[in-house]
Amino acid sequence: MPGLGITLGAGVTLNNVLNEEETDPGVRLDLDFKKTLGGLQLRGHLSDKILYNEQMDMRITHFEEEIGYRFSITDAAGLAVFVKNVNEITEAPQMQMGMSAVAGVVEQGLKFDGGFFLAA
Repeated sequence: MPGLGITLGAGVTLNNVLNEEETDPGVRLDLDFKKTLGGLQLRGHLSDKILYNEQMDMRITHFEEEIGYRFSITDAAGLAVFVKNVNEITEAPQMQMGMSAVAGVVEQGLKFDGGFFLAA
């Protein structure tokens, strides 16, 4: 019987390397969860980021839940249908009147996992 997969991570954010824009420094905590019961797959992700700025501090909490069913094509490859709920809460209490925003979206779709190998 497969076990429960939990990953805990922490990090420091300094700047945006891709487009060279400066961003506020901050800290980030991540928690990932995965459980497979036969073909049924349950996944969850939670991240909490706190950014520091001269004018204000900002906290961004991102969480998502996913449930899916994987149909095995081979032992190493499969096709899964899934439904995912993604939510984000942004808070900046130091701003005038305080700022709090909630955004969410539900995604659904198909995904393939596995690899392709070419024989020489």
